[in-house]
Amino acid sequence: MSRSAIDQACDLGFLCLDRQRLGEAEDAFRGALHQDPACSRAWHGLGNLWLGRGRADDAAEAFRRSLVQRPDNPVLTSNLALALHRAGQSAEAERLLRQLLTNYPENYEAIINLGVVLRDLGQVREAMAHFEQGLAIKPGSPKLHFDLSLLRLTFGDFTRGWRDYELRWEANGTTMPVRDGIPLWQGEPLAGKRLLLLAEQGFGDTLQFIRYVPLLARQDCEVMLACPPGLVRLMRTVEGLSIASDNPSSLPSADFQLPLMSLPYRCGTQPDSIPADLPYLHATPADRARWAERLGDRPGKRIGLVWAGAPRPEVPWAHEIDRRRSLPLAALAPLGRIADVRWISLQKGPPAAQLASPPPGLTIEDPMDAIEDFADTAALVANLDLVIAADTAVAHLAGALGVPVWLLSRFDGCWRWMIDRNDSPWYPGLRLFRQSRPADWASVVAEVAAALER
Repeated sequence: MSRSAIDQACDLGFLCLDRQRLGEAEDAFRGALHQDPACSRAWHGLGNLWLGRGRADDAAEAFRRSLVQRPDNPVLTSNLALALHRAGQSAEAERLLRQLLTNYPENYEAIINLGVVLRDLGQVREAMAHFEQGLAIKPGSPKLHFDLSLLRLTFGDFTRGWRDYELRWEANGTTMPVRDGIPLWQGEPLAGKRLLLLAEQGFGDTLQFIRYVPLLARQDCEVMLACPPGLVRLMRTVEGLSIASDNPSSLPSADFQLPLMSLPYRCGTQPDSIPADLPYLHATPADRARWAERLGDRPGKRIGLVWAGAPRPEVPWAHEIDRRRSLPLAALAPLGRIADVRWISLQKGPPAAQLASPPPGLTIEDPMDAIEDFADTAALVANLDLVIAADTAVAHLAGALGVPVWLLSRFDGCWRWMIDRNDSPWYPGLRLFRQSRPADWASVVAEVAAALER
């Protein structure tokens, strides 16, 4: 293959990469490398492809190989730093980016990537400064506006935070989940109208933001909800919700529609006006009684445990967050010394397999095989005295039910838990236990154990 043919193969690879034809892109890059194993452009393309697929270690190695021939290329260096960060080597990523910005102080990619690294390291104030610097270079960037919105919400700047959070669709390259022919609600009077709300993102997001329905219903508005099947039965317990369905096309026509997480913006929510009347979700009396009988009346405080979220390896950014928010069951070993407690697992998914080898001294009951949906989980949680949970949907569920919940928060905590506080305006019964440094669950669990002993 001639040099021009190698260049053509790389051109084809980048074209396919842009069009998300990833298999063809990989074949093209590998074809170029078959002829020239040191081809910098081909390694660059494979690095981009693997980074997008969540293969951070492979991406970092590809970018290193590409840099052999182009050692001063700022784009490659910036990409290498991002790959290292996603592979868990954040200190090295930060060093590379700071060095790069010394030589190229206006390099947009390096500015933004350093902001991402600092944000995930919990240095949110400096991260915000880098995002704002990037926005001065590219003021029309939806991704930057969205990233800044999360930091602004973290600091309680709800005015600008909710406004720019509306750019989440453009920023993430996704489509707003709306029905054709129904206008978006922009804040018009709702009296006598029918409003369709559409669940979006994760289960926890729906559980958190469904709290707005009673406010809307009190405006003489009929409120409907389209949501995943596992939430339907629980959502029907929300005051003022007329219909909840997992089939949007089966719902009656509406005057307006709105994705659920746009409600804080449309309602002008500020930190001191968050709707926090608890509980706004309920377990039905029959379900609650059924679970009370199943749990029995054995002595001891009933405390639910959730230690991990859904890993979602098919979504690289979500997988990275899950790696930081989840902890292994073994890390909860210090809780085994607490007397007069019945530990109840609320864990679903692959991490539940860890119950086969619990930490010594920590006996955990596992009733989750009988859980069919979130209404079942709500009935189980309603029979508990406390829930201790990683930052997962169950934490939101317990909070919305008015059950005390202690949330184990990663160092770079989610924007909704804000900053420099151990409580939450979203859930008055929630207490935050934050990591004091990245990946340090030992001190968090020690603090929880000490609080339980007190």
